[in-house]
Amino acid sequence: MEFTFLVLVVLIAWLHRRHSDRLRQLELKTADPSQRLEALEQQVRDLRDQLSGTTAGSEPAEERTAPAAPRPRPPLATARRPLDPPILTVRSVASAEPTEPAVAAPASATARPWTDRLSAARPAAARPAAAPKIPNQRWTQLQRQLVENWTGILGSAVLVAGITFIGGYTGLRLSPFYRTLMIVAAAAVLAGGGVLLDRRVEWKLLAQWLKSSGAAVFLFACFGASAVPGLSWIRDLTMALAVLLVGVAVNLIVAFRARSEPFASLHVVLSLVPLALIPQSELTLVLATLVAAAGVSLSFRERWDVHTLVTLGCFIVFQAAWYTRVFEPAPTMQGRLLGILTTLVIGTLAALTHYRASHSGERLKPLPWITHLASWSLLGAGLALYHVGNTPFRGVALIGAGVTVFLLARRGRALGIRWLYLTDTLVGQALVTVGVISFYPFVSNWLLIPFLVLLQCGLYLRVVLDENEEFLIKVGAYLVHLAALALGVCGVIAYQSEGNQPTEAAAILLGGGALAAVIHLFLANRRGERFDSVELYGGAASVHPASLLGVLAGLISVVGLANLDGLRSMIPVAFGAATILVLLSRIGPSAGLAVATVLVLLLAHFWSWFILFDQHPLPVLEQLRWHLGPLLLADTVAIGLVLGDGAARVLRQTAIYLGGLSIAAAAYTLLQPISSLAPSVAWLVLSLVALELAGRVRRPYAGAVLHLGFLALLCFGAGYTLVVLQAQAYLGPVPVRLLIEALALGVGAYWWVYRPSESLAEVRSWRVVHPLFLELALAFLAVVIAVEMPAQWRPLAWAALALICIAGPLDVALDPRFRFYSLVFFWASIGDLVAVTSTLAVPTRDWYQRPGFSGGLTILLQVAFLAFGSPRLQLAEIKFPPGLSGLSRLATRIGHRQALWLYYPFFIGVALFLYWRFSSAVLTLLWVMEAFVVFALSLALRESHFRYMALAGLGACMIRLIVFDMAEANLGMRGLVFVGVGGLMLGMHSLYNRYKSRFA
Repeated sequence: MEFTFLVLVVLIAWLHRRHSDRLRQLELKTADPSQRLEALEQQVRDLRDQLSGTTAGSEPAEERTAPAAPRPRPPLATARRPLDPPILTVRSVASAEPTEPAVAAPASATARPWTDRLSAARPAAARPAAAPKIPNQRWTQLQRQLVENWTGILGSAVLVAGITFIGGYTGLRLSPFYRTLMIVAAAAVLAGGGVLLDRRVEWKLLAQWLKSSGAAVFLFACFGASAVPGLSWIRDLTMALAVLLVGVAVNLIVAFRARSEPFASLHVVLSLVPLALIPQSELTLVLATLVAAAGVSLSFRERWDVHTLVTLGCFIVFQAAWYTRVFEPAPTMQGRLLGILTTLVIGTLAALTHYRASHSGERLKPLPWITHLASWSLLGAGLALYHVGNTPFRGVALIGAGVTVFLLARRGRALGIRWLYLTDTLVGQALVTVGVISFYPFVSNWLLIPFLVLLQCGLYLRVVLDENEEFLIKVGAYLVHLAALALGVCGVIAYQSEGNQPTEAAAILLGGGALAAVIHLFLANRRGERFDSVELYGGAASVHPASLLGVLAGLISVVGLANLDGLRSMIPVAFGAATILVLLSRIGPSAGLAVATVLVLLLAHFWSWFILFDQHPLPVLEQLRWHLGPLLLADTVAIGLVLGDGAARVLRQTAIYLGGLSIAAAAYTLLQPISSLAPSVAWLVLSLVALELAGRVRRPYAGAVLHLGFLALLCFGAGYTLVVLQAQAYLGPVPVRLLIEALALGVGAYWWVYRPSESLAEVRSWRVVHPLFLELALAFLAVVIAVEMPAQWRPLAWAALALICIAGPLDVALDPRFRFYSLVFFWASIGDLVAVTSTLAVPTRDWYQRPGFSGGLTILLQVAFLAFGSPRLQLAEIKFPPGLSGLSRLATRIGHRQALWLYYPFFIGVALFLYWRFSSAVLTLLWVMEAFVVFALSLALRESHFRYMALAGLGACMIRLIVFDMAEANLGMRGLVFVGVGGLMLGMHSLYNRYKSRFA
């Protein structure tokens, strides 16, 4: 027990070290005027001695004997400074600046010769004046308090311990009553000594410690009379409590009459300690509350924030001990109400200590702010801890307290205490939020709690917007964002939890999304949408800022729709949610709500498409009623009703894309059960519809419609590859596949020849993709030929296509690129002739079905191409689109050596075709005929390399004639070959002699 009192005394005195200055000032004011005058004269004498010594060390020798100039008397204010026995602080007479404290020299120092004093003073005079250092004020004050009060603190502790030891010693020989009486007598002696010493100024501080020690000893005696073994002589509980209350009352009186904060805090704490040590009941809580209230009330007299904080801390410790010892083992309604009432009284009383005019205009300081928060924390903890059974009373009490604190903050603003106004506004908001959350056990669906929190945060933001306090407005925006995000996260948790009620959860979440949208519109109307964007959190500024709360409204709605997974009503509800968001965005217009609508539309469309394809096929009416119909209506509303630019443009474009995709999906889900070929035909038609619409809408949206046309063509390509190519259906004698291919070629040709409007022509994708439709159409035509044409007729088709491409109407009127592609088809004809037709075996007796016949026709068409198309190619003039720039370089290269790229493939291909297709008996004759043609061509084109090629081929034929044909068994065939070869050689000779001038 002695150690407990010692620790309490040291702790409280150390916490309140700064306030002993006030007591010393009071002592100075009550001092005798003669004593103050005497002290003043002593200061002046010491100052003169110090100044004369310094002057003697710095002046020349001839000026040392000069009489000192008269100095004015120091002002009276100097004499009123507090006196410190060990340290004497002087102020310069000639200057108003404070000087360093001068310590009185000991007697031995005055006996030194003046030369020693001169040598000691000279370095100080020679040193330049250094910049004054500002010491740590708190550390300086702590040192000063310890120096001034350590004797009182330690002395009181030692005195109390000594009395305790003496009481213990004498207690061995006295009864408990006389032991207690002896301690009371000791307390009276201490208190009496304090009263006697209080009359002398120099002993006032010691007197205060003595009176304080006496009160503490008396409280110990009152407590020990019933609770301490060896001192206990009271057996009646009522009398014991009455005696203890006498000791508590004495300590409270001492605390009330204390002139400094440490003594007041010490005796309030001492008054609470015995109440916490005795057996607990509801009465002890009431008494502790009265003691704490008395202690807190002292702060209304002085600005004692530390005292208030210490009192609150002790009362909180007492409350925790009472809760665990009395209330928690056997909670009662009376105990709940008492706990609420006590915390309400102390918390409110402590908070009201700052609502005084003396605090007006002061800035935020850590200690008052911490004390104020501790006050409201005590109140909130009491209301939350002592809930009144299974009733919503706790929530109502917290909300009521929050509203009261919120309104009280307006009083702080009227007083000009800004930090108090801001703090209590936020505290009130926090209490109301906790109150709303405490209604959790009493709601049908727990998602109502985050919904109500969002509503409450929105109302708070509405109130602070009217007060135009920037800090509170930003905090309100943060809280609304946090509440909206929490509602969305709770919706995700509800979606994943078992036993979820999807309809109720979706209704609450969709209502929360609408509520967030309304709060966003109000905030955007008052502060602009930029305030609610990422710039609120320090993000980069944008041209079209989007509200974060608007986006969160969309996310909450998306989560609400996800809770309807598996229900038919999901997509119609999504249509309703998107429509409401679009209509709300028209009020702004709002970029945030436009983004929210995009999120809702994306979820609804993707989810609906997944259901349609996962459960395909579905009845047509069900698709239209629960999927395609609501989706297309939502897209139409978004396209036609949304206003604004930026995010609104993105919403319209998104709706266009989603609507086009829904129609493309409908073409499959609705038509595929009827015919597997029908979706491909529908996609071709949809591509033309998209093309026509793209040419008629405005520029920002023409690109989106055009892309839908491209998408329809891609869908047809996939359908053609996967379905149409395998189809064996006929429409009469005509294959349906051939009709679809013809339609596709017509659609591709229409895309290529389409002349765009001005807005469509400016779309980048049109400028890039549209020129490539020629290549796409020719490639598809090549695929059709490869699929539909028999193998022996394909080379003939390639040759015919090459002639068509080189014809005048195509390469002149339409596009010069036909010339290059005619050469490509010519090469394809040669390659197919050599690789397929030359070795193809067709089991037929019809001569016109044999590969030799089709090969001969192919060679004739190839010769016609060479004769007709060679002068018209002019490939160096062709310009290709940017995506095919490599073909431009190839065409230029071919144009420079056209004969090499055109004739050599033909002659090589014919030679190989003849080799693989005809009998070896006539092969030499056929090759000589080819060599004769090459030789004649060299004369016509005046190209020497053809002549060399012809002669080389003729030489090879001669070798074959001698080596192979001489061994031929059939003399008639041998003679025919020799005659033919000889005649051709004579013809070549005649031609050379006739036109040899061309080779000169």
